[in-house]
Amino acid sequence: MVEWMQSLRSLGNNAVHAVGSVAKADARDALDLAEAILDYVYVFAQKFKEFEARRTAQSERRAAAVAVPSETRSSASEVAAEESTQSQNSRP
Repeated sequence: MVEWMQSLRSLGNNAVHAVGSVAKADARDALDLAEAILDYVYVFAQKFKEFEARRTAQSERRAAAVAVPSETRSSASEVAAEESTQSQNSRP
């Protein structure tokens, strides 16, 4: 892209300083590059912000769905003890 920009900059300099005329195809390429840069700077930057906001909201919703109030949560040792008791009670 940088090489393209350098070539088109040179083309623009030639046109401005009357070194020669600019072909219609070259002018179209210059316009295409300008549009691509504007899309990147303004359109894609906004789309990325929207993407990030959406991902953050999704992560927060997942975290909220998984979270259990602390008063109903058992400690790891309590859970292990309960599982051990259940395992022993189910043996013949």
